[in-house]
Amino acid sequence: MAKILLFSDIHVHEHKNKQERLQNCLDALFWVFNTARERGIKDVVFGGDLFQDRQNISVFTYHQTYKIISQFKDLNLWFLLGNHDLWYYDKTDISSVEPLGALPHLTVIDQPTTIKIAGLDIDFLPFTHNPIVSMSDNFSQKKSPVLVGHIAVHGATLNFHHRTRSEVSVENEKGVVQVSKEIFDGYERVFLGHYHGAQQITERVEYIGSTLQLTFGEAFQTKHIIVLDTDTLKREYIENTFSPRHYILTPDQVDDYDLNGNFVRIAVEDAGLVDIMELRQKIAEQAPDAQIKIFEDKKLEADNSEFVQKFKITEGDTIERYVKTVGYGDLDETRLLEYGKDIITNEN
Repeated sequence: MAKILLFSDIHVHEHKNKQERLQNCLDALFWVFNTARERGIKDVVFGGDLFQDRQNISVFTYHQTYKIISQFKDLNLWFLLGNHDLWYYDKTDISSVEPLGALPHLTVIDQPTTIKIAGLDIDFLPFTHNPIVSMSDNFSQKKSPVLVGHIAVHGATLNFHHRTRSEVSVENEKGVVQVSKEIFDGYERVFLGHYHGAQQITERVEYIGSTLQLTFGEAFQTKHIIVLDTDTLKREYIENTFSPRHYILTPDQVDDYDLNGNFVRIAVEDAGLVDIMELRQKIAEQAPDAQIKIFEDKKLEADNSEFVQKFKITEGDTIERYVKTVGYGDLDETRLLEYGKDIITNEN
């Protein structure tokens, strides 16, 4: 009984301009390969977007990624190209992943193709702006049981926090046509990269989702990798339980979560500077390693069972109102405001 491990959209780089965030990505990448090794899975399929920046990757980031990949020569790695991997907007012939294909255990998939992996035929579709044409040109005559692609599909959830959905259309001889889930008819399983929220489009079509939470747009999302049985096509989901999480909370929800080591936004309705400082001190005592930002929203609408629906950044307004109210004496107003904002945002 053979198995394949699938993951996608890891976007390795210094997220939030912090070296620790790069390490978070590298830790997640190591976890993926090590999980395959521990489970005796020889084939790992990646659904695209290995790096974040299409045209500007630091040497250190590339080197560290290479070091991890080169440690797992006992695995067969199959890397599909995503849009973030491409140099050109609409061509796949130059990519940041291509040099890694020099490793004997890594195959870069830069064109629509069919590959037999662990005894299972899989159709692969790299990123394309027109998946309708690509699917028709390459897989209309004969479909494999499984498709792995990196594309945008109409109606998929873009942002679970704001509950926004994708609107994806392309032009052809019939006019403007939606890229709908029907293009996957005939496949038993379809695994997609591109959108970061893991989701079922249909019973047979799903987005794998990003390997770890990368932004507040992914707050509260569960991240996983997938183990696919090549005989039965049954799926097993292995959750990432160690990478930092993102939370968007109201003050009364702070005690409901373990915030330490995570990224936290606190939305307050109308708090003065003293209230904000007290709240920040409370969180710092409970979770000294949390990254905290506090926001003010006079029209706050909270969903206490999950997360805050709306928020906006107004920390600067809060400190400015405070300074104007109490005065600043002989101090320089501009510098005082800068110091105040640094204290509240705690970015350093």
